[in-house]
Amino acid sequence: MLTLTSGWKRTGLMGLVTMFLALVMVTPTLAAGGTFSATDNGRSSISNCGALSGRRACVIRLNGQGTATSLGRVFESGRLTADLRFGLFGDCGPAFGTITLYSQANLNNSVRFAVRGQVCKAGLLGLGAATYSLTYNVSGGSGTFMNATGTGRVNGRAGNGFLTNQGTYSDQFNGTLNF
Repeated sequence: MLTLTSGWKRTGLMGLVTMFLALVMVTPTLAAGGTFSATDNGRSSISNCGALSGRRACVIRLNGQGTATSLGRVFESGRLTADLRFGLFGDCGPAFGTITLYSQANLNNSVRFAVRGQVCKAGLLGLGAATYSLTYNVSGGSGTFMNATGTGRVNGRAGNGFLTNQGTYSDQFNGTLNF
């Protein structure tokens, strides 16, 4: 019968541990996520815009909540800058900004979206709702979503009341989110 001394046992055990660690280190980590959607609504404000004024960098702020794939219930915070002139019959112009979704279950988990596209302000004297059609690129995040990536579209509507810059909004995200 063959017996091994303790030195051989130790060397063999170290070899097995080394092989196991090598396998673990070369095994790729699969990313989570994939198809992404979110639906949000809440309060909006529109500032730096005036009826019948020249082109302005109008600021649309969004603060609301909703639901999102992989995040669950979320808080939404956004700021869009749109090049609009509120003429008699409204106007459309380019827009850009950021929108961040925060998980309500854990505020340390968030996804930040860089958005770019078009905002249209409709209605007589610009008193109707502003609609927006944007593309997004995931530009960061925190917690579970620190290294998130993804692309897609955001479509929404931000309204303001008669002679006020306060109102409500709703938007819908559709695309991808990988983390």
